[in-house]
Amino acid sequence: MFSKFSFFNNGLSGYCKKNSYDNNRYKPITNWQNLCDISRIGFLSCCDNPRIPENLLFLVRLFDNIPASRCTFQNLWNMMDTLPIYDCELHSLDNVDDATLKYIYSKLMMLINRLVWGDGVVNARNHCILPNFLGRILYEVCDSLEIVPALTHAAVDLWNFRLKDPSLGFVPENIEILCTMTDDPSEKWFYAVMIAIEGAGGRMLMKIMDLYCAILNKNYERIYESYVTLASVLDECVAIIRKMYDHCDPDFFFNRLRIFLSGSNNSNLPNGISFNGINMPPLKFIGGSAAQSSLIQIFDVLLCVVHKEKTKQFLDEMQFYMPGKHKKFLVALQRDYSYYFSKYLRKLNKNDPLHELVDDCRDKLVSFRNHHMCIVKRYIMAFVERQSPHMNNNAHSNRGTGGTNPVEFCGAVIMNTRNASHMTSDYKCYMALCALITVTCGWYIWRD
Repeated sequence: MFSKFSFFNNGLSGYCKKNSYDNNRYKPITNWQNLCDISRIGFLSCCDNPRIPENLLFLVRLFDNIPASRCTFQNLWNMMDTLPIYDCELHSLDNVDDATLKYIYSKLMMLINRLVWGDGVVNARNHCILPNFLGRILYEVCDSLEIVPALTHAAVDLWNFRLKDPSLGFVPENIEILCTMTDDPSEKWFYAVMIAIEGAGGRMLMKIMDLYCAILNKNYERIYESYVTLASVLDECVAIIRKMYDHCDPDFFFNRLRIFLSGSNNSNLPNGISFNGINMPPLKFIGGSAAQSSLIQIFDVLLCVVHKEKTKQFLDEMQFYMPGKHKKFLVALQRDYSYYFSKYLRKLNKNDPLHELVDDCRDKLVSFRNHHMCIVKRYIMAFVERQSPHMNNNAHSNRGTGGTNPVEFCGAVIMNTRNASHMTSDYKCYMALCALITVTCGWYIWRD
């Protein structure tokens, strides 16, 4: 059954190799994208054509009734009485493909959160024990996908869309959401904006191993070209996040949607979420959060942005909520990439165009995060400031769905992104100081 996943990781060496026929120059291994679950659309997966086994087709009818506009809360709970007794052979998912597993996971997590939170925050604790069948299927799916049984960024964004017209690419207007909990246009738009950002990042993700090998091979032209792509991707992400205001109503987001994005580790659910007849610890996880995006953390790695103390701790915790293959690749990047790229940058003249290009990319990432901060203030803090302290109609109060103070967190990541350029330029001074300390200590040891 499900347990905290542990990942064996040897860094990026597992994704590239030396080519003995080309002066031992590095090149990516041929199937590295499959190992990371990366494609031309980045970490996204189109799961709009699932192959549900015939013996589980009844789940489709259940999933169709998730949105509040289609089925009342009580009627949805009444449907739970029609679930069969779980049979490990009859209901096995052993031969189900990954795209279908992702589809089932996404729908199951939205169904569970609708069942728990659909009657309001105050009554959630009365609906936190769910049918055995849902738990059995959920644990099996999560084990196969190496992901936690929680409403993650993957559940609502990465695996919850299709493109209306593939030729038009990733713009929010061209994204159709497969499942919602309210069926409200604001909920669909909220997901579509984040999905579009992930899709825009696909161009960069496909280049990452070529870029890493270019750094090892000291191929300046290829490195520069990759960071030109990154600058373009970040411009696109900024343009997309600014569209959040177009069709996502702040009042709806704060007072309705945020309730459904709640996690199971919540003061309104003191006993978490559990399943009848399953001898497992209750689910106690945070809610969905954009901080669970592997793409955004990879932007930090590519630009040598270092987060500290509580901010770093929170971002590291968010990796636990990422799909297993995505997390494994991110951790490998964090382990190796920044070291080799920083080392390469430091050998260049400080006036080299690549330095300027990387700093320009950092400025664009700061701009992206500033826009995120503006959204936080408008969609969360503006309502918190005028909400009565005695009101209990929101599961998060002044906290983000990930559990942090969103203004403090956003402010910290912005500051750390700005400081990254200073860290790179000051590195030589730092190394010189370390060398001086080492020599001085050595002299004292020799003298004694």
